[in-house]
Amino acid sequence: AFVSVTESFSTDNAVGRLTMGLLATFAEFERATIAQRTSDKMRAARRRGLWTGGRPVLGFDLPPGGKKLVVNEDEAAMVRTIYDLYLQKKAITAVVDEVDRRGWVNKIHTTRAGKRMGGGSFTKHAVHFILTNPLYAGEVRYLGEHFAGEHEAIVSAATFQRVQDQLAENA
Repeated sequence: AFVSVTESFSTDNAVGRLTMGLLATFAEFERATIAQRTSDKMRAARRRGLWTGGRPVLGFDLPPGGKKLVVNEDEAAMVRTIYDLYLQKKAITAVVDEVDRRGWVNKIHTTRAGKRMGGGSFTKHAVHFILTNPLYAGEVRYLGEHFAGEHEAIVSAATFQRVQDQLAENA
């Protein structure tokens, strides 16, 4: 049972239970409204091609206070090589083996709190993420939709599509 010290209702009787039900309904409505507004704002930002947050991926940096991804040329060369390797070898595991042989590691970044993250070995999942992420072709994705990004592409749209076709064929 719920008894309020500052209000004159209690869940021990029908009126108190009705009041609690109404309060819970309004709270649920408010939560749903906030969620919808957040979703609409993110979709609008993605339609404009903006980066909406999160950890920058391999090949891109996020300047302090910036909202636009900037190409990191050293990492971008790695990404282009991963795409080329996949088109040559046609297998993610072969790409992982070659990347490991070269001693490459995942993106290293520093959080706002100053903690360094990343730097681990490439896995099949990490390579697959790179090969399927439309950011590298200059696009942003939101709930399955792709929009032209505000950032520069690292690989051409044609190369990205060839990789997607090869991945689909291998599946």
